[in-house]
Amino acid sequence: MFGLHILIMKKTGNANLKKTKRKLLAWEVEEPSYIIVTPEAQVFTGLIQGYPNFSHNWDEAKPLEGQAKFETLKRYSKIDLEQMFI
Repeated sequence: MFGLHILIMKKTGNANLKKTKRKLLAWEVEEPSYIIVTPEAQVFTGLIQGYPNFSHNWDEAKPLEGQAKFETLKRYSKIDLEQMFI
């Protein structure tokens, strides 16, 4: 259910006018943030020249959102990765 857009139509304008304008309001539901952890307790810190970089310093962990990002990193990494939601 995350990442869905909620659209609401809202009437604007004067009630006495024959034509009323409708305003489209959109809210995006935020996805939960997570960090990626290796079995050696290293965290994902970003990409360096297109390759995933991991560090033992947890303060450098890069929080991510979106399941597709995790699935892509997991698919192209030779290391077994896990998500930790924050």
